[in-house]
Amino acid sequence: MSVPAEDLLPTESMVLCEGYYDRAFWAGLLRRLRCTDPGQQPGRSARRAVRDPWGDPVSHGQFAFLSPSGQFIRVVPCRGAGNILDSARDRLHLLATRDLRRLILNYDTDRDPAETAAGAAAAQNRVDGFVREFGGARAGDQWTVEKTTVALACWQAQDSPLDGLPGLQTLERLICAAVVAAYPARGPSVQRWLDTRPDSAQTGPKHYVWSFYAGWYAHHGAESFYQHVWEDERVATELESRLAHVGIWPVVAEMAV
Repeated sequence: MSVPAEDLLPTESMVLCEGYYDRAFWAGLLRRLRCTDPGQQPGRSARRAVRDPWGDPVSHGQFAFLSPSGQFIRVVPCRGAGNILDSARDRLHLLATRDLRRLILNYDTDRDPAETAAGAAAAQNRVDGFVREFGGARAGDQWTVEKTTVALACWQAQDSPLDGLPGLQTLERLICAAVVAAYPARGPSVQRWLDTRPDSAQTGPKHYVWSFYAGWYAHHGAESFYQHVWEDERVATELESRLAHVGIWPVVAEMAV
């Protein structure tokens, strides 16, 4: 059977996320979907140089993965939510010479859980305006720009307020919710520690997630913790369930075929 000519052209999928912790979380997520790191050398600590489908080195903090079918996936930390659409514009301006299968725009929802729907709607409206700049249009829960599928992934957990969960919808709340669901006794333990600290009113999402890290995962590096949660099967199952509930898991699974 012949292969369509367009499938023979160099192409990639890209995830644009806010920062390095998101990048680490994506690395664990993609490995969960059996994607591989082309820079790893079995049995060796030294990494090999990684190049993209056009022969350019993957650098500047970007991660590269290959899906089980060999599709190239690039994860780019944008150093802040405000830079994600600018990075997306830069990439879409290259479509004439560099094909792009999928583009995922990844944000924290950054809202109180009661305002999650409003936060998601605001993010969708931003993407609506963005794709119109390139003559694109919405197609169900995703968008299309020429041959590129654009998707939105907002970190959130729909769990009710619970000991051990921060109040804002962020990647940290998603991780904490999964850990507490997998190990229920940990949530109250973390909450007691946070509530009895001096200046406990100054508690945000990072305080929660780092408390779980310090209590049960401290033998890993701080950034690798965000990746390691995917290696704990009980936590990974809870993460997958929550990402499926908000529609992110199917989007990533389609990319990582």
